[in-house]
Amino acid sequence: MEGPGIHSNTFWVLGNSMREGTEWPLCSELDIHEQVNRDMEAHGALHCGESLAGVCNEPTGIAKTTSIPDNEDHHLAVRRQPLPRLDGSELGDEGVWATLARSPMYLLLDVAVGGDWPVPPNAETEDSWGSMLEVSYVGVYETA
Repeated sequence: MEGPGIHSNTFWVLGNSMREGTEWPLCSELDIHEQVNRDMEAHGALHCGESLAGVCNEPTGIAKTTSIPDNEDHHLAVRRQPLPRLDGSELGDEGVWATLARSPMYLLLDVAVGGDWPVPPNAETEDSWGSMLEVSYVGVYETA
């Protein structure tokens, strides 16, 4: 479980063009796993293209939510082909994926406090055991 105000267990990739001044969502973003507050749900989303509407339905993106059990290890994976999936359902389509994956991206794992999505942190946040991110390993593989 997470404490209130925590946006943790966040595993995502962001378009490298963001480092060169390309604004979001034009740089592309793939949210593989996001979890906020004490929710027992994982959120995934694709962000790409135009600031409003467009192929990725910005600013919301193309999103999916799934239940996750607490106190268990979770294995996350993304395959470039044919399409990304979350719980067996394709996320987006070939046009979306082509827009999203048009340039190099970099991997991020983080824990954030506060922001627009989670509730504001409070006294309970500091002592919450789940206010952390524990990672066994990260692997990136490329097939020929």
